[in-house]
Amino acid sequence: MSTTTTNRSYISITTKNNLKAVVTSPVLPPAPPICGSVPKRTPVTDHDKSPSFIHHTPIVMPTPRPPPHPNPDKPRKCYCSECYDANEPDSYRVANSIYTVPRGWTRFGLQVDEKFVESRNMFRNWCTTFYGTSKNKLESVLHNRFIPFPGDRFLSGEIFSTHLPDKHHVYTSPSIHYASLKHVCPTGTTKLNNEWYDVQIILECKQNPEGIIKQQGCRRNVCPIISDNEIEWKTDQRSSIIPYGLLIRAKKHQCTEECMHGHGLEKRIDRSHSVILKPNPLPIFDPLVDKSNPHVKRKSDIYASDSVHKRDTPNDKYHVASRVPHRLDIHDRDDHHRYVREKSPKPKSSDKCPQVICKQYSIDLKMNRAYFDFKYNKCFCSQCYLNTRTDYFTVANSNYTVPRGWVRFGLQIDKTFADAKTIFKQWYTTFYGTSKDKLESVLHNRFIPFPGDRLLSGEIFSTHLPDKHHVYTSPSIHYASLKHVCPTDTIKINNEWYDVQIVLECKQNPKGIIKQQGYRRNVCSIISDNEIEWKTDQRSSIIPYGLLIRAKKHECTDKCSIRHS
Repeated sequence: MSTTTTNRSYISITTKNNLKAVVTSPVLPPAPPICGSVPKRTPVTDHDKSPSFIHHTPIVMPTPRPPPHPNPDKPRKCYCSECYDANEPDSYRVANSIYTVPRGWTRFGLQVDEKFVESRNMFRNWCTTFYGTSKNKLESVLHNRFIPFPGDRFLSGEIFSTHLPDKHHVYTSPSIHYASLKHVCPTGTTKLNNEWYDVQIILECKQNPEGIIKQQGCRRNVCPIISDNEIEWKTDQRSSIIPYGLLIRAKKHQCTEECMHGHGLEKRIDRSHSVILKPNPLPIFDPLVDKSNPHVKRKSDIYASDSVHKRDTPNDKYHVASRVPHRLDIHDRDDHHRYVREKSPKPKSSDKCPQVICKQYSIDLKMNRAYFDFKYNKCFCSQCYLNTRTDYFTVANSNYTVPRGWVRFGLQIDKTFADAKTIFKQWYTTFYGTSKDKLESVLHNRFIPFPGDRLLSGEIFSTHLPDKHHVYTSPSIHYASLKHVCPTDTIKINNEWYDVQIVLECKQNPKGIIKQQGYRRNVCSIISDNEIEWKTDQRSSIIPYGLLIRAKKHECTDKCSIRHS
């Protein structure tokens, strides 16, 4: 009997602004004691609220608030008949789109990137859909935080595949009935409490309405709510489907002649996608967690702690994240105490700190503030980062150069993903040269896209490089800022002309990196010419965490002297 192991840091138990779903115990039919074991509370009357020695004093009770309007995205403990009443709606409408209620299923909340969600108002403006999957695909999807395309190479090196013939689209449905059809959502048979159950897995998702193609499904009369002509949705936009809930349904297994009394069932289990469920709330995660990993428990204390045990503070999610030293590289942590005590030499008139100019340029870009995390801003000019300090650092046994002369603006990252993968300790630091017209596309999608990718905005990402199957980076800021990959933007700020360049400071998965000689030699005195250019074909393996801007005074030539005079 096989089980699946899923990192607990993917699971969220608490809620905030209805962005995370609530994980509760699943209900295995027929098991009424699980859902019906909690007795109904007796209404408290005014007489009960009044102390006995002042019963003669009239007490004016406040008018009770009316029940809130039902929120279709409010997490529920269970959608079984005991927890979700038959009189409640069978469907809800979000973003002018109807989706069915997953009756009979139990939802487990998944971590989402809250800054990404808030910046797009995702739970109001995006449609709710369902994506049928299986046990052996589940870890890959949660690992990458979005629904992948067939043929995508994951961070683990695995190539994602499906049995569907169309390899250029991802298929979803607003109907739980259609998404749970066995050709897309296979059944796994597992034993629980000496009984056999058929278990299915579905991901509840938020999907960008742009680029959705609605069409007739492969079967008719599947759902009484969603029309047959619009029950199957497909899209070719990457990262447009964000899972936020893991739905699990367990039904008692109906034995056939093949598996009667367990006869021949072991062979069937080996090729099925099975999971094990337990009826108590917290042990439900036991089979979903890799117990061989000693760090899982510590992560679960941070990301999957029950709301009773969490600190009750208004900024709890930020307080929890602050315990993890993400985004701070070695030179930020180890040298900070020396940096604040060193006296900077007197600035020369021609050697002023460029922070003001770079900040003004970042404002002129008119980027959404939700992309940034300004507490991780840092200046590497000669006034702020002294010449006596080191020119390179080593992370994960890999050297990278200090971006001298650049100003860094911190970017928001997926904190759960960063801590689950410990990317600030185990991933390399690299640089990706880009331009201002590509910057919005990269930050919007939260990863470095491949040439030809269709982005959330509908735009197709492109570069001038001939290789369309790899993304190129470098551990050297000098190589990443060469003008063939990092063009110069000439702009006027405070009545002076500046040449400005943009580079993204990234964390990159060491797996799948190909190190090779660059197209120019003697660019960097620290990184060898034979390993200065890196390329990878693994998607979502390069995570930007800093926007680097360098501004130099423009030196006019004959071509631009009239324009800049």
